[in-house]
Amino acid sequence: MDDALEKRKTFHAWLKTICPNVYFMPPANVKMVYPCIVYTTGGVYTIFANNKPYSKRVEYSVTVIEQQPNLLWTKLIGTEEYPYSKYATDFISDNLYHTVIDITV
Repeated sequence: MDDALEKRKTFHAWLKTICPNVYFMPPANVKMVYPCIVYTTGGVYTIFANNKPYSKRVEYSVTVIEQQPNLLWTKLIGTEEYPYSKYATDFISDNLYHTVIDITV
């Protein structure tokens, strides 16, 4: 199986340990249950050495959506499994609290 797909499945399973409702790039017709985590691919983080790509890691944009701001997102920052994470932004939309975090896998 493709290594990137295997890493995404492992990442998805880890997110489910934090919140049972996890969605990967859900289409508009999916009825989400809150609180939930929605994530999308955010690009590739490349490290260069000797003017050549040395290491590549996939970055995901993870959005925690909650009905009340209870700081569920803090469980995603600086973990042992995925230490390359950073808070990006937060906003309120449709009376739901959204917190966006970038996590490099």
